[in-house]
Amino acid sequence: MKNFTNRLVIVVLFFAVTIYIPAQVTVVGHITAEVVSTLTATETSQLSFGQFSPETAGGQIILTPQGIRSSNGTVNVIEGMHIPATREQ
Repeated sequence: MKNFTNRLVIVVLFFAVTIYIPAQVTVVGHITAEVVSTLTATETSQLSFGQFSPETAGGQIILTPQGIRSSNGTVNVIEGMHIPATREQ
């Protein structure tokens, strides 16, 4: 009888322990997001660097919004029409 009682106590303790152990865990987090509107660009006049020759080492052509064109490196600009880009205001 003592053996039966011991087994009964073990079974009851086993179920008592498993009842109080949480089966699931809940986690709460906070998430934030910022929605940024898309950017758009509209071409009102085409950009044109005009005619040029890059030669052997290359370089840069600089065209300001005021229409002033310059170069550095071994780039040779050829006289002619060049057009700065413009944007809508």
